[in-house]
Amino acid sequence: MATARVDPPPPVLSDLDAEEALLGSLWLDPGELLNLEQPLTPDDFESHKNGVLFGLFQRHGEGAREDAVILSPEAQEAGWTLSDLVQLSCRVPTSSHARFYAAKVLHYAELRRLVEAATRTVAMAYQSDAEPQTVWQSGRDRLDAAIGQRTDKAALNLKDSLTAYYDVLGERVGAKHKPVIRLPWQAISWYIPRLPGGTVTVVGANSSVGKTAFMECCAEEWAQAGFNIVFFHFELSHAIMLDRRMARQSGVGIDRLQSGDLGDGEAGFVAEATDRISSWPGDLTLAHCPGWTMPMVALKVRQLATRNPVDAVVVDYLQKAAFHQYERGLTPAQMRGQDVETLKILAEELDVPVVLGSQMNRQAQGVEHKTRHQLRDTGEADEKGNIVLILDREILEKDLGVFKAGEYSPEVSVRIDKNTLGKTGKTTLILDGPRFKLGDLVKG
Repeated sequence: MATARVDPPPPVLSDLDAEEALLGSLWLDPGELLNLEQPLTPDDFESHKNGVLFGLFQRHGEGAREDAVILSPEAQEAGWTLSDLVQLSCRVPTSSHARFYAAKVLHYAELRRLVEAATRTVAMAYQSDAEPQTVWQSGRDRLDAAIGQRTDKAALNLKDSLTAYYDVLGERVGAKHKPVIRLPWQAISWYIPRLPGGTVTVVGANSSVGKTAFMECCAEEWAQAGFNIVFFHFELSHAIMLDRRMARQSGVGIDRLQSGDLGDGEAGFVAEATDRISSWPGDLTLAHCPGWTMPMVALKVRQLATRNPVDAVVVDYLQKAAFHQYERGLTPAQMRGQDVETLKILAEELDVPVVLGSQMNRQAQGVEHKTRHQLRDTGEADEKGNIVLILDREILEKDLGVFKAGEYSPEVSVRIDKNTLGKTGKTTLILDGPRFKLGDLVKG
């Protein structure tokens, strides 16, 4: 008597152990998110519970380890308890294998999407009115979408490019009366009328020339115009940054602000400036980040962008960022080039402009240069940036009013060394040193 054939059960297209090991690795070191070869999404997890927790890591980074964040209503609704988190932290002894676990999660996620696409295609073929050509086309589209969804925006054929371009034109017509992000000086706007999304502007200067003031003025002008700006400062503390901002906005010198002994008039100017700042329609987030790597900066921007729109990013300055990792055979200049590339990818991904400060080589101080590559340890930075601005100030040889011989001139030379969007050239701004404020130079 023949026995009935029993087909083996289909293989399980998931690895829950790998999902939990990945989450355990991120619990030990959320920074491992930066080392994943391909980005994951919560939908890549077979377990909805695991996907929810991964989403919290994406949005909150280091803060995701705090119980107040992890045990949010979203996490509790997904079934997470404090006991679960304690067990999760014991799943792996180290975070160093996060990339391996992430690759497994992605592997099974793509297989599940392929099976779903194939199943729908089979069901469509069994319909009474099915047309082979239609089934084939639909099945091919589903399969392409299942495995290629991470890179489907990389290629654009002629027909799709025309459609996409008309969409872009339509968006521009609809937004033509909206403010655009531009450098807030008429002298520079003739060369650079706007800073489009996806671009990196490198601002190079020696110490005390006005590089940080240049970027502070940009950020504050944009916030006043209604944009949301994130400003990363590696060197100056929050207190110093806020003192400089108040000096700019109130006209009270920073020495008076820091003395804590303001006269009635000065206190009135500070109060008026505070009222004006509080009424800005945009937002300006200051992020003090000593010791951070540039990938950490990029991750923080992505986290902030999940909560509120980010219209522009300012980073002061490149050489203060820690190297993400030392790679054999790479020079410091090449590794700095990788940092600029990290910001370039961020700018293109979020479609925002990035302004990056960079220190100059010391021997460049006070000298008129005709060649590029004057940025310290950044032989590739000006190649990767879309716009390169070089700021310089001369040392006075004789007294000039309140400025004495041997001091920096108040005139700031701005050389547009590179501009993939238009013209290059040279212009001049004026620096109000006590207020850390740059303005257009008015003759006479």
